[in-house]
Amino acid sequence: MANKQQPNRLIEDYAGVDWLTGTANISKSRETVTRLAHSLLEDGIAEGLKPRVWSSYGYTGWMMPGIRWGRRDQDDLISLSGETAASEWELFVPFLTNISRIDLQVTCKMAEHDIALASRAYEAIRAIALDLPIIRSYTMITNLLGGDTLYIGKRSSIHMGRLYDKSFQSRDRQFANCWRYEVEYKGAMAWKVATILAGTPDVYAEVKSLVHDWFSQRLVKPVFHVISTGNVMQIKRRKTADEKALEWLYAQVRPTVERLIQRGKLEGTISALGLSYKDLKGGS
Repeated sequence: MANKQQPNRLIEDYAGVDWLTGTANISKSRETVTRLAHSLLEDGIAEGLKPRVWSSYGYTGWMMPGIRWGRRDQDDLISLSGETAASEWELFVPFLTNISRIDLQVTCKMAEHDIALASRAYEAIRAIALDLPIIRSYTMITNLLGGDTLYIGKRSSIHMGRLYDKSFQSRDRQFANCWRYEVEYKGAMAWKVATILAGTPDVYAEVKSLVHDWFSQRLVKPVFHVISTGNVMQIKRRKTADEKALEWLYAQVRPTVERLIQRGKLEGTISALGLSYKDLKGGS
């Protein structure tokens, strides 16, 4: 008897860059970025795409699906997305003097559509939160017909993640039964990630490793697996409010308490802090 196929068995995955935004402010680099952008423009027109005029933040240029280019006095801007970002990002990175955003994605095609993948991850985090403090922001956007998205982090952060129903979002047959794990890096973190990727011989493996580690560190276990590339990115964790308070107590209050105790003022010190011997013994 044939083995029954598991509903959420991973069939295949692919990984890569899904967004790149950067600028060039050196004359030669600007010329190269502009030349590369216009080459993509010509390719798009030949394929039947129609560019439109685009202007924002002082830039004036054009845009079409997958690419946006603009110029202002001090620099040129290029922004790539989707398939264009996946295939062309490496051409532009060496000539950019600043990278303000880069998105990495791993798309997982399942044997059957698993409508509840994101909601299960969210409920698992909620269960953990009953016993342990969760300092990160998790937001679940749900839809009865599909299209759930789990957001990790805030848009104002230098990195945030999304786990979403790619088949519902794209409506494209090639993404049937697909879920996407995506991490958006901004500012200095974007530059660091782009530098790591530009220096690796296997971008696919590196992206998978970075995305897998990012989600795993935030309590979301990806359905895909990786073999470590040795370039695990260490992201500096922000101190919690409790950690900052404890540091302040250690640096500012502890020396005064020690002096008072040395002068025989233990009971007065405990009383002044609003504590009791029972509190100091952990309530036992």
